[in-house]
Amino acid sequence: MDKVTEQPPKPASEQEVIRDEKGRFVPGQSGNPSGRPARKPLTDALLEFLKDIDPKSRTGKSRMEEIAMTLAVLASKGDIKAIKEIFDRIEGKPQQSLDVTTRDYELPQEEIDKFEEFLKNGRNNK
Repeated sequence: MDKVTEQPPKPASEQEVIRDEKGRFVPGQSGNPSGRPARKPLTDALLEFLKDIDPKSRTGKSRMEEIAMTLAVLASKGDIKAIKEIFDRIEGKPQQSLDVTTRDYELPQEEIDKFEEFLKNGRNNK
């Protein structure tokens, strides 16, 4: 009996991109198989700076910890902006709803037809 050796999967950057006849990605196929980069250079530089201990600090805490403590102290003293920032960071910003209904305006049938055609055939079909 022959042994079947299974090849390890290719890294995402080397995987073949599969598209349908209209050039769209097939279900389950990512257009960005390597994924989004974790961070950007400015973010990386800022995080490194904030992780360092400020030489002038008397507490021995990182700059990030100092900022967090300052924010907490301000919030405990009633600073509404500090309180809002803490809640937004901990619980997430409240979801906002938007009402986009129209009143006294009727979309021309020609525009409705164009939109329905777009939904039916996609943006590449003209």
